[in-house]
Amino acid sequence: MRAGQKIEGLLGGWKPQNPPKLIEVIIAKLLSLLETIPFAASTPAASTNLMKIQAIVHKAEEGGFWAEVPSLPGCATQGETMAELMDNLRDAIEGCLSVAIDQPQAQPDDQVIELAL
Repeated sequence: MRAGQKIEGLLGGWKPQNPPKLIEVIIAKLLSLLETIPFAASTPAASTNLMKIQAIVHKAEEGGFWAEVPSLPGCATQGETMAELMDNLRDAIEGCLSVAIDQPQAQPDDQVIELAL
């Protein structure tokens, strides 16, 4: 399967008319997938196509917990209980993935490629 076919499958057959907007569409798809991820430590990932994001959970000195996401630098949160931490962690990851970034401008000799993740 060609990379272009994978992108078309990911985007439901939609072909981007504005390639710089492609990243925004991919982020939206990733965020919708993120909502399907069970954050229970005892739940195996099985053989599904869910995105796996690891977080390191620490006991806070003042009580409760705090967590950081090594794959998303600066993404951290806290909670008084593990359940609150999990809710806050989902919100923190979603926020980190939805940060607006400046779109790089391709020069005439550059090549724009698309990747399916």
